[in-house]
Amino acid sequence: MKKRLSLSLLLLLLLFMPLSALAVSCKITAYTKDIRVQTDGAALVQEAVRYAFDGLTV
Repeated sequence: MKKRLSLSLLLLLLLFMPLSALAVSCKITAYTKDIRVQTDGAALVQEAVRYAFDGLTV
């Protein structure tokens, strides 16, 4: 009974796991950061990160 429940839970977990979690490798292909300090001392920060996932084809 415990084995069947454990197997059922594992199958449900695999069904609802996002596909990106199954990617074999991931690398950052580009990274940019723009920081602007305003006259009142506030900082405006903008970051952009580009990823490449390999290993899973849908």
